[in-house]
Amino acid sequence: MQMKLCGVMLLAVLAAVVSTAASAGQARAPTPISACGQVVRQSAVLTRDLQCRRLPGVVVGAPGVTIDLKGFTIHGDRSPGRYGIDDLYGYDRVTIENGTLRNFDYGLVGFAADRLVVSGLHASGSVGDGLFVVGAAVRVRASTASGNGGDGLYVLGASADVRSSGASENLGNGIYVSGSSAAIRSSIAFGNAHHGIAVSGDAAVVEGNLAEANGVGAGASGVGGLGLDVFGYTTGPMGTNVARGNDDSAECRPAALC
Repeated sequence: MQMKLCGVMLLAVLAAVVSTAASAGQARAPTPISACGQVVRQSAVLTRDLQCRRLPGVVVGAPGVTIDLKGFTIHGDRSPGRYGIDDLYGYDRVTIENGTLRNFDYGLVGFAADRLVVSGLHASGSVGDGLFVVGAAVRVRASTASGNGGDGLYVLGASADVRSSGASENLGNGIYVSGSSAAIRSSIAFGNAHHGIAVSGDAAVVEGNLAEANGVGAGASGVGGLGLDVFGYTTGPMGTNVARGNDDSAECRPAALC
């Protein structure tokens, strides 16, 4: 009898453990995003393309969340103050990935949003910048910005890290980073109306990039765009970037960048 009771108790304990684990798994399941302007307070996934008229796409409502667009597109109507991804409240450690933001005022806006991660994102047709982020230690991976009315990608903050990304035919700079210890690697800037890649800040690392036909693209002519322009001290390795066919014949400043 005692052994039977022990067995029953063990089964009860196992059932409780399984139930708790299942509940925890359910609690961690991402929230579906199915409507424009939805506020996301835990990790979430987009379930379909969205057409957002006079509304933002997705509003970040908590730190540490991941917003996975799952390859879908969020369309705006270029309404003022409406952003594809809106992190104006400055939540930190947010990840935005895998999708397209099209025809918003700004594609993505993060204000005082430290350690923001952008991966596999495309922003196009914005009135202003494709991606605009103010925050430290921002990371951009395998993302693109094209045909925006301002800069393709703009980051203001220390230790920004942009890799394997691209910016084309934007009416400002292709990629612009302002802040110390920036790194821009293995990225492409083509046909932007001003500079292809520009960095303002000390101790920047700019290597393995291609900047072509900037200052002459996007309907602009003769605005003096460089392929690469870095203000401040640039750390090595030098001479690993390629710049060609840009409006400013100097191509790179300082020249050792190319």
